[in-house]
Amino acid sequence: MEKLFLYLCMNSTEIFNATTAAKELENISVSTMESYIEALEMSNLIYLAKPVNVGSKGALKGKPKIFIADAAIRNAVLMIEDVLSDEKELGILVETAVYKHMVSFYQGSTAQLGYFRKARDNQKEVDVVVKLPQEEILCEVKYRSNSHIPTTDAIVELCRDEKAKVTSAFLITKRLDDFGITKHETATPILRVPALAFLYLLGKAEAEGRNGKL
Repeated sequence: MEKLFLYLCMNSTEIFNATTAAKELENISVSTMESYIEALEMSNLIYLAKPVNVGSKGALKGKPKIFIADAAIRNAVLMIEDVLSDEKELGILVETAVYKHMVSFYQGSTAQLGYFRKARDNQKEVDVVVKLPQEEILCEVKYRSNSHIPTTDAIVELCRDEKAKVTSAFLITKRLDDFGITKHETATPILRVPALAFLYLLGKAEAEGRNGKL
């Protein structure tokens, strides 16, 4: 269990393959691996983000992404000291924080939370997808100095696809002055929001009892 948790810390925010992990961790059985994952999830140490279909785009099947529930725990386990100077580590930390806040915000609602990755050309991904009866919300975290995304990015393609029925789309950015609407021509506008503001607004709405109403 300890080795598995260390493995998950090293691969947090990545797609998890139980068969691969079982082989890398002293060749334990897949069924044992899955029972450990279930125990860690029930202990609120990890989140499993399952693949979600968006519109007509087929999603990768059966492979969840793993999030360590608290990024500070991950940093402590991996003994990462200077997170602020490492843009990659900061990106993992913020993506984890966004997913954690979204889970908390929609807790108790009928929302289905997960991620999207195309079954084909599957490097294209949206970090967080929220599906509700009347809403489909996309969140992409680009916590870096340049938050520009190309027109081929998954969130842009999905917001252009009217069959996807995306109702809201957010690009979570780093700089405090990096907000507004992206310049892409899409059926659903993609809103750029600094991560600090996005997380604050989620927490404020939750504190005011407005959970699930993004």
